[in-house]
Amino acid sequence: MSLKEFHADKHTQAELKAFINQSLDEEALKRVYAGKDTAAVKEARKLIESAFKKLDELFTPKPKPREKNRGT
Repeated sequence: MSLKEFHADKHTQAELKAFINQSLDEEALKRVYAGKDTAAVKEARKLIESAFKKLDELFTPKPKPREKNRGT
């Protein structure tokens, strides 16, 4: 599956995001109970979300610029 196909497959995207978020939540909880810092988990979540936004920017069609009517 290419990135373009993955971007078009919203169901698979949602499933992957849910899996990643669940994994991050589990890791954060482990770290909280162990008395460890959870800042890295928060940063990881931000970076992953940023990657999905970048994917949208890459593969979402951009509106074509409209030509100006010169009235001639």
